[in-house]
Amino acid sequence: MRLLAYAIILAILFIGALIVGFIAPLDFKHKLINMIRGYLKHVIPMRYSILELFLAILINNLRALAISYVIPVVGAILISVVNGFAMGIVLSLPITELNPLIRGICPRPTPEAEILVKLSLIIPHGVIEIPAVIIGCAASIYLWINVFRRIRNPNIDLKSIGLRVLKILIITCALLVLAAIIEVVITPFVAMLVGALVCR
Repeated sequence: MRLLAYAIILAILFIGALIVGFIAPLDFKHKLINMIRGYLKHVIPMRYSILELFLAILINNLRALAISYVIPVVGAILISVVNGFAMGIVLSLPITELNPLIRGICPRPTPEAEILVKLSLIIPHGVIEIPAVIIGCAASIYLWINVFRRIRNPNIDLKSIGLRVLKILIITCALLVLAAIIEVVITPFVAMLVGALVCR
């Protein structure tokens, strides 16, 4: 199976998990959000610089990518499902509950404003980050599947496959660095701007 096929499968799993996260029970979502906030308090200091936030986001994404390579196949599937599920929860909860900073600009958003502000908090960096993680995870599946196939077929050229995966991994890491920069520098500005425009 080609690498693109693995990427498509992971994308489908991501979207499926997103839908499940979106329709999950509200009590469960609140418990999960509180757990995540508790975790973030240990990862990101209460008073943090842009550099600290950038590093925390980047390290978290690189850690997720590393899991897909350390745990053969299952790790990649797990990362895609967890990310999709978390995205579904974020999209389903009120924006003022997820981001207190928005409350000052948009205390009672209309449904349309709610959607636009949420998209503004995800799209600027998400259009790079989400495909990068999916492609990186797909490459890990592609690598491990061929490692397992090599056991039965010694003619499989693992060297060329490994080099191809390495190139993809380098590009993926570069994209994750770019996405983290956008998330801490551009995304907050875009969200505030959209909030100010749609919540007048």
